[in-house]
Amino acid sequence: MLVKSKRALERPAGERPRARSLDDVRAWLTGPARRLSDTLELVDELCWRLHSAGMPLARVIVSLPTLHPQFLNTGYRWSLALGRCEETQIAHGIRETAMFRNSPMQRVFERGERVRRALSGSGAQLDFPVLAELAAEGMTDYIALPFELSDRRRIAITLATAREGGFHEDELEAIEPLLLLLVPLLEIHVQRSITRNLLDAYVGPQAGQRVLNGEVVRGQGETIRAVIWFCDLRGFTALSERLPDENVVAFLDAYFERVVSAVYARDGEVLKFLGDGLIAIFPVPDIELSANATRRACEAARAAIADVDALAGHASLAGEPVPQLCVSLHLGDVFYGNVGSAERLDFTVIGPAVNLVSRVDQLSKTLHRRVLMTSEFAKVCGQKLDPLGSHPLRGVADPVEIFGLQEADEALR
Repeated sequence: MLVKSKRALERPAGERPRARSLDDVRAWLTGPARRLSDTLELVDELCWRLHSAGMPLARVIVSLPTLHPQFLNTGYRWSLALGRCEETQIAHGIRETAMFRNSPMQRVFERGERVRRALSGSGAQLDFPVLAELAAEGMTDYIALPFELSDRRRIAITLATAREGGFHEDELEAIEPLLLLLVPLLEIHVQRSITRNLLDAYVGPQAGQRVLNGEVVRGQGETIRAVIWFCDLRGFTALSERLPDENVVAFLDAYFERVVSAVYARDGEVLKFLGDGLIAIFPVPDIELSANATRRACEAARAAIADVDALAGHASLAGEPVPQLCVSLHLGDVFYGNVGSAERLDFTVIGPAVNLVSRVDQLSKTLHRRVLMTSEFAKVCGQKLDPLGSHPLRGVADPVEIFGLQEADEALR
């Protein structure tokens, strides 16, 4: 999916911001607007203010660059007819599509061109497919404007009106200086978005938000109760020696995408990739919610195993069998916070519970089970389990009682 809808803001008619004049809009842009941290709210509020000040806007799109592993741009589309502003994410592949290449946006972003088209009357020029669509919706005039950020990247703002005769030249001359006042605010929002996206991608949404909230001091954090998840692949090391490096990377990407999706879909948090392994947690904010967290972890394990097994025949494997995903689960207390040196920090979990679950993982080789769990996890998980006895673990004083997730292994044998 190249265009993904994310959020929408729809204000009741009586709560829409208003401005008596464009001077009021200018005062707002240089004052209160700077305190808005949500780009969706900023764009929506600006458009309603411009509309109430007499600017004949029917549709506005603001397209901003970002730095994200999946998305190239974030778009904000305000519609007078719908009475709302929508946020969308544009995937990296959009630039290779005919839709983008044959659009005003291509000229704005890649050439820095200003595009103005009449959409009705004898002077109508519908030389892009999107313009024909706008004309069919009743739009009469369209303009796309490029604005350059300090790093030379461009943003695009498009304006469309349904008023007969289109925009007047004096209206465009009045609105462009206001959009120039908007650009520095958007640049701040772009930088915030990039920071948030990178933190989400590299440390996870929950840990990333903690860092943004100021938890950046070494040793800063808290002890929390959580389900600790550790997983890796059986047979991957031997496989990686037989496959070209590019195949190994392609398979790892496909494998991690499926595991991370299974964890995130059930409100887990991925903390670290370790070769072909992964550490995640399902926080337990209240001890009474332990059963809920363990259930979600079991569901994620089933889903991840099924999805990774379904990679059999994936092009990256070049005919090799798909390695088996094995998951180990434990419920315990961990320190969740900053660990590392003054120059290089990691926001992660540490503690005996983390060490324990990594040791449990090694038993999957000898017990030939895909999902293993400790007795602490098994006591509250409410699933059908197989008792697998007590086993000594390296670095753990006493033998640990281990259980297997029955349905998962029966379904996958």
